[in-house]
Amino acid sequence: MRRGPPGPDNPASRLGRGLSHHILPNAATMAGLCSTLIGLVKLGETDAMTRRADEMLGYITVLFVVSALCSYGSIRAAAAARRSERLEWIADVTFIVALVALAVVSLLFAHEQV
Repeated sequence: MRRGPPGPDNPASRLGRGLSHHILPNAATMAGLCSTLIGLVKLGETDAMTRRADEMLGYITVLFVVSALCSYGSIRAAAAARRSERLEWIADVTFIVALVALAVVSLLFAHEQV
């Protein structure tokens, strides 16, 4: 079964109900973690590698913040089921993309490829 954006004709959309309550605190925590990492990277060397790592971590932080905001919007729009499901789906996808990006940047930074 194909999982796509939520809608009334997509039975898979009912499976994720309440997911926003988990995404919101975790996305906020991860945004804080990325901000902390930016500060720690700035304490290290100041070459091109650390500047690129800072930039990438900044973009990832924005993704986590977007995920948290969409998750919050989904919780607040609970009365409008369609809008709530759509925001929850966006929060979910954005959170996963940000997690994967953070893992990739971490690996590249560890191997001094950033």
